Amino acid sequence: MSLNVRGFIWIAMTALSSPLAFTGCVRPGGSGRQAALGPTSKPALTVQEIVARIDELPPWPRALAHNTLTTSEWIRLMDLAILLQQVNPTTVEEALRTYVNPHCTTDNGSKAHLLLRVMFRVPDEPFDSTEHEHPRLPCGGFWVGYPVKEEHVPSLSMSAPVVWTRNGPQLRGTLAGYSGAPYDAAKEYAILLANYPFRNLSKEVTRLRGIR
Repeated sequence: MSLNVRGFIWIAMTALSSPLAFTGCVRPGGSGRQAALGPTSKPALTVQEIVARIDELPPWPRALAHNTLTTSEWIRLMDLAILLQQVNPTTVEEALRTYVNPHCTTDNGSKAHLLLRVMFRVPDEPFDSTEHEHPRLPCGGFWVGYPVKEEHVPSLSMSAPVVWTRNGPQLRGTLAGYSGAPYDAAKEYAILLANYPFRNLSKEVTRLRGIR
């Protein structure tokens, strides 16, 4: 891959080479996911209703002047993530497959990319760490972004570009583009669902509503 982009480049890969491992996660059918969801009844959303809700989400920002999302935009992401945590996974996967297709724009694909990183509690450790292994995610090519500041250039991690701080979620940089095979959000959702617990977002979204 050859990218001629001026400045410091930060690349978030969705095609990883490390072996499948279960590190700090709830195995499929484990009690952690059910405990996070509470009641087992699932909202009756259709594929098209979910597609419409994803389309309303903010994309990964491109402009350096707007290098993160607004509080209202984070709330919209979290609200949908909480809702989809309760929807039948087959319906969610089909909705992602419908919305993020080979003809999907980079900006629209980035909406699903951000949504999944809010929806699941995925590791933030660098891929090159010898202490942590991550599932292989053969879900496309490369998300390329500018870091907000030179010193913020991170090692690659599964959570990129979202980072969770004591002040809530933030973005590490702005979107510069996408390169490689089409992003397969449906396949990524299925792999994350099988390997990682849902993120508990109720307290964070309540806190953000209080400061909006």
